[in-house]
Amino acid sequence: LKQGKRYLYQKLHMYHMLLQHHMEEGDDLAVLDQVKQHGESNPNLWLLALKYFSDQKDPGHLQTLLSWMMDTSVPIPPLQVVAILSQARDLPLSVVRPYVVSQLKQDQAHIDKEKDEIKKFQQDTAKMRAQVTALSSKAMVFQATKCDLCSHDLDLPVVHFMCGHSFHQNCISETDRECMTCGPEHRHFVALQSSLQAKASNHELFFNQLETATDGFNTIAEYFGKGIFKPVDDDDDENHVAESVGSNERFSNEY
Repeated sequence: LKQGKRYLYQKLHMYHMLLQHHMEEGDDLAVLDQVKQHGESNPNLWLLALKYFSDQKDPGHLQTLLSWMMDTSVPIPPLQVVAILSQARDLPLSVVRPYVVSQLKQDQAHIDKEKDEIKKFQQDTAKMRAQVTALSSKAMVFQATKCDLCSHDLDLPVVHFMCGHSFHQNCISETDRECMTCGPEHRHFVALQSSLQAKASNHELFFNQLETATDGFNTIAEYFGKGIFKPVDDDDDENHVAESVGSNERFSNEY
C-alpha cells in the first residue's frame, strides 16, 4: 500500500504529498532526495523540509539542506528561512550561522553591483541631458568626411542627422526621416516606453503579480526601477525636447 501511494504521488506530480509521506515514514534520505529533485520547481518543499529537520535533535541533515540552499538559487526570502529555524528550541547557532553569513555576503554583493549600475546610469543620464541642452540651444557643426552607409568620401548632396551620422543623399530614400544607423534602436526604445506606459495603466496585472510573487518587495522594486510609478511632472517637457532633437530630425546640405 505504501509503495502504491508513492507511485501514485509520483505519477500525479504531487511532490508535497510524497514529501509528507517520507516524513511520516521517517525516511530522511528520501526527504532530502525529493527536495533536491523537485525543490527548484516547488519552493514550498524547501520550507516543509526545513521545518521537518529543524525539529530533529541531530542537525546533520539540516546542515546539508542549508548548504544546498547556499549553493543554489532557491526563491525563498532568507528572513522566511530564519523565521522557520527560530522556532526550533534546541537548534545551535553554529548550524544557522554559515547560511546567514552567506546570505549577507550575497546581499552585499548585490547591493554593490546595484550601486555601480546606478552610478553608471546617473553618468549616462547627465551626459544625455547635456546633449539635449546643447542640441536645443547651440548650433551643431557637422564634420563627417565619410558616408556612414557606403563608407565612401562625402560629397554633395549630403544628408546630416542630428545624432551625428551623415549619408550621401543617394544612399538613403527621400522618405527616410530617421537615421539608418540609430533608427532601429530608437524605435526599440519608443516601443519599450509605450509598453511600459500601457503596463502602468493595467493595475489588475500589477496586483496579480504582487499576490502571486514569492517576494512582493522585488515586484514593487521592479516596477519602480522601470519608472512605471513615476508621476507626471516637468520632466515630460524635457523628454519632448529630447525626442524632437533625436534621430528623427534630418538636415540636408545640397550646396
